[in-house]
Amino acid sequence: MPRNALLSGAGTLLYVSSAAALASYNYLEPALFWNATVKQVVNLGNISTGGQQALGQVVEATLRSEPDFEPSFVAEWKNGEDYLSVDPDGVARPSLVGVVYPDDGDTPFLMETTGIQYPNPKLDEIFGTNTSHGLEIPYGFVYSGIMPNLPRGIPH
Repeated sequence: MPRNALLSGAGTLLYVSSAAALASYNYLEPALFWNATVKQVVNLGNISTGGQQALGQVVEATLRSEPDFEPSFVAEWKNGEDYLSVDPDGVARPSLVGVVYPDDGDTPFLMETTGIQYPNPKLDEIFGTNTSHGLEIPYGFVYSGIMPNLPRGIPH
């Protein structure tokens, strides 16, 4: 898995495909799906830009490859948190750090992600009250882009 990937929508990591590494990217294909449960979002106060800091306490998360994507794997994402900042205009900037534990027993590795997520009233209602109230956010409903960094790389 190269390091030029994006996380989009409801947690699907997209692999950027191109004939040459430095050429313009031709298309995107689904690569990995990341699903997390956040216990609560803790407000950490204001920052100098006028925005706010928050901590999303991740209770559990899974990471799996999409069908037909290589390398094929399933993993748990543990020991992680989302260190989030929110701009005054409501644009969120997630910064997640956690450890990926492959289900096949391979060596765990660090996964860091940073990105941007545009405001969405339905999502704000969930995060603002720390409960979903039975609300569901459909796939693709929230615009976000998240760049993963796999310092060790995927071991397969």
